[in-house]
Amino acid sequence: MLAFQDTVEEPSEEVPAGLATVPACGVRKGVVESFGVHRFPSPTARRNPAARSSIDYLQGTGMNTVREHLGPSQWDTWYRERRSVDRLVTDAEAIRFLRHVAPSAGASVLDVGCGIGSFSRQLFRWGYNVQGLDFSPVAIRIAERRGIREGLRYGVHDFDAGAIPTTLQPRSLDLIVCRNVLPFMDHHRFLADARRWLRPGGQVYVLVRVWPERGGEPHDRPWQRGFTEEQVQDLQNGWAEQERYWLGRHTALFLAGEHRGSEQCAGGRDADPPPAARP
Repeated sequence: MLAFQDTVEEPSEEVPAGLATVPACGVRKGVVESFGVHRFPSPTARRNPAARSSIDYLQGTGMNTVREHLGPSQWDTWYRERRSVDRLVTDAEAIRFLRHVAPSAGASVLDVGCGIGSFSRQLFRWGYNVQGLDFSPVAIRIAERRGIREGLRYGVHDFDAGAIPTTLQPRSLDLIVCRNVLPFMDHHRFLADARRWLRPGGQVYVLVRVWPERGGEPHDRPWQRGFTEEQVQDLQNGWAEQERYWLGRHTALFLAGEHRGSEQCAGGRDADPPPAARP
């Protein structure tokens, strides 16, 4: 049982240049957890430098790429303006998720960058004990207004700037969820920590948008930041068990077990070929 109470058909998305169209797994629907229909920054935000985030530089391949560092205040602004920055939980995603993870009553889950808690609530419906963390205080307040109870709690935390929460102890988690969050953080350091937090048999679930090149997200929708195919493959290094599949322009990964004896983790299995390889 998916436990979806209300569903809406998800609007079609324009496929970026360089990626072939990937058919969805059946009709793409999702829980009505949408946070608004506004998609573009307001004229005030575009004109006012104070409303924009700071800029940092990430080393690209053979060149320096200018990227915005989107801090908590920028995300707070988008949530106040009711922008659709959180991805819906779709039936296609839920079905594929449940094929790889059998919910166990009381299992401990960390939802990283939980936003307004859409996936946290779905995990709770499946019987998990969920802790959702996000560095946007506004998002967490909205999530809490939509319901907190025993087994479902939220908190404000910045994994890049803050110390590791005391609730995250070695071998304390069965599942770590990272939906559309890793491109906005020091993901290498975070995944190194995640390995220590997982219990034996635990998994990391990653959902991320894939762009043909770095910085491929629309300038007026910086919350759609993602990874290139090369960066996605890099995420899989060091994990003994890997599963991957596609959901439209997003790719999903299940990672488990520390791979020893090789810097490159071989033997990972792709449930589907990448879009560019499809006929």
